[in-house]
Amino acid sequence: MVLSRMLKNLRVSLAVAALAVIWFSSVALAAPLVQTYTVQKGESLWQIAQTFSTTVGELKSANGLESDLIFPGQRLVINSAAEEPETYRVTTGDSLWSIAQRHGVSVQALRERNGLEANTIYPGQILYLPKVAELVPAQDKALEWLARIIAAEARGETLLGQVAVGAVVLNRVESDRFPNTVYEVIFQPNQFESVRNGAVYRNPPTSAYTAARIAMSGYDPTGGSLYFYNPRSVSRSNWIHSRSVIRTIGNHNFAT
Repeated sequence: MVLSRMLKNLRVSLAVAALAVIWFSSVALAAPLVQTYTVQKGESLWQIAQTFSTTVGELKSANGLESDLIFPGQRLVINSAAEEPETYRVTTGDSLWSIAQRHGVSVQALRERNGLEANTIYPGQILYLPKVAELVPAQDKALEWLARIIAAEARGETLLGQVAVGAVVLNRVESDRFPNTVYEVIFQPNQFESVRNGAVYRNPPTSAYTAARIAMSGYDPTGGSLYFYNPRSVSRSNWIHSRSVIRTIGNHNFAT
């Protein structure tokens, strides 16, 4: 009787183990294969694309990159082809905002993923959904780059001075005279010294993120300025002195 019970328990245990193996195997097979790579110093998107038998365009699309610019330590998604793009069919009453909230992404990320120039959508329209695990939401990308430029251009300034630098970048985004995203404003040619000397690629401190969030909340201590400069570091012959100074905060003049 005891031996029979032991054999029965052993068969049950083996069956449970077999089911567990089958379940874990099915999960492993169903899980998307996402390969990542950390950029090394001196590497380009083209070199990485060649190494992993992909294209620069596919790398930019998978990582939400707006240019070919990458920096050491940056983590790139290499391969997400094992999973078909997730889609959503718009129904009556839907808005980009409600769809973004439902799927945990930003409205800007939805627009970029689907090439939309406005927030207008219609019932029956098929939208591609950004892969949250792979793509940094657009708002988070903007915060990251804003914090970087603040840290690089306003190092040593008070919190107010850092917020002011962030506000100038955001004012440019809103202006018809400059590009339309934080990233494009920062990397517009010949605009920021920290882009030329590489300081913008250093990891920003917590204070820079705090200043970036305050600026993105709408607080602008510069009164709408589009330029800032340190008058002690710029020669009197520089064109920047022709701009109308609104106020001085810390070591910077802020001008329109």
